[in-house]
Amino acid sequence: MHYRTLLGSFTLFAALAADVGAGESAAQAAQLKHLRADAAEVQAHIDERLGVATHITSRSGVLLPRHGAVLTAAAAAHEQAGAQVKVDGLLPVRAFLDAYPDLCGGSSSILADAALSRDATDVHNGVRTVAWQQMIAGIPVYHGLLRAHLTRNGDLLTIGSRFANPAALAARTDVLTRKAGAIKPDARAALALAVQAIGDPLATTTSAELVAPAAGTATRHRLRMARINGEADARLVWFPLAADAVALSWKFEFYARHDGRLYEVVVGVDDGAVHVRRCLTVEGPARPMKGQAKPTGLAAAPVPMPVPAIAPAATTPAANVALTATYRVYTGESPTPFSPAYPTPSPTHTQPPEVARSLVTVS
Repeated sequence: MHYRTLLGSFTLFAALAADVGAGESAAQAAQLKHLRADAAEVQAHIDERLGVATHITSRSGVLLPRHGAVLTAAAAAHEQAGAQVKVDGLLPVRAFLDAYPDLCGGSSSILADAALSRDATDVHNGVRTVAWQQMIAGIPVYHGLLRAHLTRNGDLLTIGSRFANPAALAARTDVLTRKAGAIKPDARAALALAVQAIGDPLATTTSAELVAPAAGTATRHRLRMARINGEADARLVWFPLAADAVALSWKFEFYARHDGRLYEVVVGVDDGAVHVRRCLTVEGPARPMKGQAKPTGLAAAPVPMPVPAIAPAATTPAANVALTATYRVYTGESPTPFSPAYPTPSPTHTQPPEVARSLVTVS
């Protein structure tokens, strides 16, 4: 999804926004060659900064069949060792990681300290989606997810990882744990920097206030500030600067008062560096404050939200007040509709092109 903001969204970790299909190591190239010998038309995108495959799939459909050599060998190894095959149905994921450890950052052991963040099955096609969140000292790694999709029969369809190098970080776990425990991060000061980063001209005139102290490890706060609407959500995360380097940071989500948009900003605890600034409002209205000039420089002008025309209460009953709003929406069945038929039949394309949105006014 494309996000738009007045100053432009950015991230110092460019690989979070786009995968790179080149730059695999020699070990990864060898394992991909071995994988392609078992599964046809395997495609892999390697994140150059993290050094892991963010997405691995087979255009033929199945990446790791349940009756294939890898899964058969994994099941046999469990039986030979006298271990029970896990009843959670995730043996295909663990078997893939063990067979191709260099592709996703390690063997199945990397899941030991990770938290299972999602396990859902589609009611229509039976596809199961599982995701693990990478954790260090009880604090999540920003966008550090390993995802996999499996069929109802247990075939592995896709897998991908954004784990920072588990092996390199494991050697520094004690150091990182002591660092996380020793630092007394101040979310209030970091929030002020975050609001400044989104271009609020009055951000320096107010200070943040802690609403609710976090429980336990103090990894989550709620704050208020005059320059934001409502409360800001603050969470401690490890931001991956490189495959083997992470920085303790605050991740904020808040609505800016000066333009009404929802923002995500990641600010370093140690140096106050802004690692990520991202507008989460897609084509939202830019409503300037009273007396403030309208913002310019957007790639496309947002649709203005009309101000309701309300007559004086003495002459117009409240029931007769007309409220209108205009939205740019998809009016059809889908942003990429299949009906009335596939517009460009092709064995290599599985998704129709996106259609344009329409302006709709409701009152």
